[in-house]
Amino acid sequence: MLEPIQSRCAVLRYSKLSDSQLLTRLTEVCTSEDVSFTDDGLEAVIFTSQGDMRQVHLMVHHVRHVMEYCVPYDVGWHYLLGIMLLATY
Repeated sequence: MLEPIQSRCAVLRYSKLSDSQLLTRLTEVCTSEDVSFTDDGLEAVIFTSQGDMRQVHLMVHHVRHVMEYCVPYDVGWHYLLGIMLLATY
């Protein structure tokens, strides 16, 4: 980021959310977005997000898009999450 812009920005820091907080919200998001999920998939998303709810929302969005347009219906969360993680590293 350019120094003149950065000097005018406020840095906001948030503490990490607990796994139970993430699970509650993740379940709500999946239900409202009509995303099917398994317990293994939820655990994988929570583990990967490292307490960051923004990461959870991004993963749900990406997985939903991939499941809707790119892969057969019976592929699970853990498989798709593995593909996503391999693609980002």
